[in-house]
Amino acid sequence: MCDIGEAIQEVMESYEVEVNGKVYPVKSISNLNGHSITPYTIHGGIGTRPGKSVPIVKQHGSDKDETRMEEGEYFAIETFGSTGRGRVIEEGACSHYALNPAAAEKYQGQRYLDHVGEKNYLLALNTLVREDFIADYPPLVDPQPGAMTAQFLISPPANQKLVACRNQS
Repeated sequence: MCDIGEAIQEVMESYEVEVNGKVYPVKSISNLNGHSITPYTIHGGIGTRPGKSVPIVKQHGSDKDETRMEEGEYFAIETFGSTGRGRVIEEGACSHYALNPAAAEKYQGQRYLDHVGEKNYLLALNTLVREDFIADYPPLVDPQPGAMTAQFLISPPANQKLVACRNQS
């Protein structure tokens, strides 16, 4: 999969973007990846979740991963670019969460949330994150002042299919 990362980086970093008359080089964000998609695990291969990670930058030396895609596997080949440092940090109030199916047996669903209290939803969410019942996904930002980040989608040639999903919530 490291060949995919190298190709993504080469293409992305061959571009620049003009904003208000100033030209910025585009950098691949080195600490974000694509990932495998498995039943009940959309972000496989990230953190402790089972699955495979797809780098979006060239891998070097001992960091070079020789993992290969296998027939029948599904992947989100996500590309992220920045006009800043090319790395992101978590910053800001979190608004995205995902259930951790492996932890579902630890709690009895609604009874647990009733116990915590509906009015204390932030406390409840933080407790669920701390207990590994859900994962939090805070905003990711490039720490360089004024930097912009973007997620790109490449449209394939007309004879190839592209699968795109959109949350309708």
